[in-house]
Amino acid sequence: MNQRRKTFHYSNRLLYILPSLIFLILVGGNFWGYKKAQQLTHDLIKSQCNSAALQTVTKLEFILFERRKDLEHLRSLWGKSSFNSKEERFRTDAMGIMSRELSYSEIDLVGSDGNVLSHVSLDSSGYRDTIISRLSSAQISQSIRRSKSALIKSGSKEKSQFLAVFSSPILKRGEVQAAVAGILKLDTLIKKIAFGSIPEDFAAEMVVNSDTVPLTLNSNSSGLFSAPDRSETEFKAAGLNWKIIVYPPKSGLLGVLTRQNRTYFILNSIVILFSSLLIAFAVYSFIEQKKTLSSLRRSEERYQRLTENAKDIIFRKSLPSGRYEYISPSVKDVTGFSPQDFYSSPLFIKNLLAPEWRSTFENFWSEILNGSTNPTFEFKIIKKNGEPGWLHQRNVILFEDGTPSALEGIITDITEQKSATREREQLIKELEKKNADLERFTYTISHELRQPLITIKGFLGYLEENAQKGQRTQLHQDIMQIIHATETMQRLLNDLISLNRIGLATRKAEPLDLSEIAQAAVDLFKEKINLKGIDVQIDRSMPEVIGYRSELFELFQNIIENSVKFTSDQPSPYIKIGTVRTGEETVFFIKDNGIGFKSKYKDKIFGLFDKLHSDTEGTGVGLALAKRIVEHHGGWIRAESEGPGKGTTFYFTLPFEPVT
Repeated sequence: MNQRRKTFHYSNRLLYILPSLIFLILVGGNFWGYKKAQQLTHDLIKSQCNSAALQTVTKLEFILFERRKDLEHLRSLWGKSSFNSKEERFRTDAMGIMSRELSYSEIDLVGSDGNVLSHVSLDSSGYRDTIISRLSSAQISQSIRRSKSALIKSGSKEKSQFLAVFSSPILKRGEVQAAVAGILKLDTLIKKIAFGSIPEDFAAEMVVNSDTVPLTLNSNSSGLFSAPDRSETEFKAAGLNWKIIVYPPKSGLLGVLTRQNRTYFILNSIVILFSSLLIAFAVYSFIEQKKTLSSLRRSEERYQRLTENAKDIIFRKSLPSGRYEYISPSVKDVTGFSPQDFYSSPLFIKNLLAPEWRSTFENFWSEILNGSTNPTFEFKIIKKNGEPGWLHQRNVILFEDGTPSALEGIITDITEQKSATREREQLIKELEKKNADLERFTYTISHELRQPLITIKGFLGYLEENAQKGQRTQLHQDIMQIIHATETMQRLLNDLISLNRIGLATRKAEPLDLSEIAQAAVDLFKEKINLKGIDVQIDRSMPEVIGYRSELFELFQNIIENSVKFTSDQPSPYIKIGTVRTGEETVFFIKDNGIGFKSKYKDKIFGLFDKLHSDTEGTGVGLALAKRIVEHHGGWIRAESEGPGKGTTFYFTLPFEPVT
């Protein structure tokens, strides 16, 4: 009773809290939307200002570019025309340019020392009244050398400021002589720039270096324009620092959108209020319905928690039919089959059993029907996706009147545990094999290195004895024997290092042309091959394989060296390198007509330090190294011979896909 009162109390609280919370969330969201809309409005107006500023910048740069073209044209006339006609031609073309482009106040030819060499203006004033003379000689010289413009302040007669634009300098014998200067009326230039670029109801101004010049008749000082939404664009042109500032009007699109956003915010708030009242009514109805269904839901939740949410399979079978009365949904995750599949057929689990486990399961089922079985049972199945799986089943037999009536149990998927067990056993076997290989390796090294050490020790004693007797010839022979023994040890150690390095490649396997690698290995013994007259034949159509270049080169090098060593005594020695097809497998071979070997030695020749002919040079590591390389690539290698004197053929396989 107390629990029900608490539930009723909490439900009444929810009736008031939830609608209020929803109302606050919706109002907050509405206010956020209002602020976002205001921000978007300001961003829209600011982007409009940015667009106007960028158009102005583009127009100014284009006009300055065109004026520079005019001045470069006049510069070229002065440089190309003869002395008698160049000033007349200069003045004629300058007058034409000024009559076409009204922003020019005057055009001057100015020397590098600041003197005006030629002056052209529409009012035909003398050289003394030129506007460019307001610049100092140093300013003119610097502007000519750098082709840099200069801003000229307004004089006593003019209200406007001027912009002096210079052409590239006129050179004579590599020295700067003069340049053409165009004096532009800044107010006329600004009107031309602002026309069509700045909207009529916007205000704009231009800052040239540190001087501010209005671009429009509207002024931001009137307070009718929005300074926070202004756009400022800075750039460099004609060697001067420029900044375009555009102000949007407060009463234009900005004012309209602001009023609309405010109106929508108020209307949305009213709608939210009524929506919250409807939600309160819906919450009340929901609480009443929840009270009616709560007891039924609690019983269902208990059942679901115990069975349907379990990872293990929970089941119940009737006996002796074996029909499933219940099986939990987790059976689909474990086997891939749905509970309906099990309900549709008695003993459906028999269809999943691996073939080798069906007879075992029949014995297990017979024991169940007799009322006696093991409490646990493990068996192997084939899942719906074709993958094998292992299950562990725990059983409880229920009896009625002493007769088995039902079987209840829990089945656990132990596939991963079984796999881990197999991997552990495999690792143990590999570790035992590696330990055995290491033991044989240690024994072989100690045995092979002992002989050179004994030789060195023995000849050191002879060395001391012969030194005391003064036998210099014998002393030299003793030293050579010691050197020979140390060289033998060095070769053994180098071969062991090469053998140990197999499988430690840091680079990835790559597609390789074996005919190219075989040719490179043959070239290594070219001198011996030519000296012994060995005919080497390489199949150029051998397929491409995936492997490690350095290791495969060493593979061919060791086998070819072995063939060269034991083929030299034949009347027509040859070495053939190619492929054969055996079934679906491509096998590589290296064949020679050398001394061959007895078939009982076909495995021994790949042993470490095992040499069939002790009187030949080498350490006996080469073929062991070749075997290790092939196995590292996931292939196999074997040697075949029909007998002594009948040659040897080495067969081996290499992967055509990336080595894993």
